[in-house]
Amino acid sequence: MRQVTSLLLYALLILCFGVQAGAEQIHLCTDSKGKSYYCSTASPDSSPVVLPELTKEPGDERIKRIEQQTPKHCGNHGGVDCSLGPDADGSVICADSYRDAILPFRFKCLEAKLAIEDLSLEKDPESSLSEIVLVVKNNSSTPAESVSAEFDLPDAGKLKADGPDTIGAYGLGEFRRATSASTSNWKGTDAIRYKVNCSNCREKTQGQVLIKELPK
Repeated sequence: MRQVTSLLLYALLILCFGVQAGAEQIHLCTDSKGKSYYCSTASPDSSPVVLPELTKEPGDERIKRIEQQTPKHCGNHGGVDCSLGPDADGSVICADSYRDAILPFRFKCLEAKLAIEDLSLEKDPESSLSEIVLVVKNNSSTPAESVSAEFDLPDAGKLKADGPDTIGAYGLGEFRRATSASTSNWKGTDAIRYKVNCSNCREKTQGQVLIKELPK
């Protein structure tokens, strides 16, 4: 708290005395009521105040320092080129053959990352069947291989969904599963649970959607 108070006082001095704070001596003065205040004119009852030295880092030096602290990447080198394979240390190689980027090759070029775009329930008005539709997106530049999706329904338990085996880079895949479960008996607080995985996914994508949250 003492350090914060000192910084605040210093900021106030700069606002009050401007450039003079760096050129003239600032004093701690006392008025007739014994109250202390800062002043720029010395008096018999004042004492000099030692202020921190004002410094300003040149723009070029600041930019250089920030660049040195920023992890090396392919942002300014045309992006990552997965077709070049991994570097000797297992990192990626940039499109212009820059090799000092630190991003691991397996994270960028071998592993897919799946996310759920939409989950809906389609009812057939002419039958008792309903179909659950799950739209999955691949959020990586690597195709997702051997993709599988599974639903866990309130009355029917776990059911495997039908869909594409592969989802391309940044592509979408639709998975469907028909069920004869009596969806009209499902409560709004019931949930459809889903689980999506692929052979080159680092982790499974799973979650749930409450019946009351499904699009009408």
